[in-house]
Amino acid sequence: MVTERSAEPLPTLAPVTAPVRRPSTREPAPPREPRAITLGVAVATLAFWMIAVAKLLGNIGTQALHVHQAAFLVDHGSTPRMPRPL
Repeated sequence: MVTERSAEPLPTLAPVTAPVRRPSTREPAPPREPRAITLGVAVATLAFWMIAVAKLLGNIGTQALHVHQAAFLVDHGSTPRMPRPL
């Protein structure tokens, strides 16, 4: 369905300019000391458990592929072979 539009011009927006950043004359802040975290504190965080679950599921998926790869290759016509002795 085609409709006619009026010939009114569209409103224009003012151009956006970024503020000018001048070099700072202050001294830079000293580097922060890394925060020490104990295993007990880490285990209580959601981030720890999200990483642990992701690693577990990734390893399960990888091992499932390795276990079934030989059967897949045999089903697709490959013959099982023993490795050559060195």
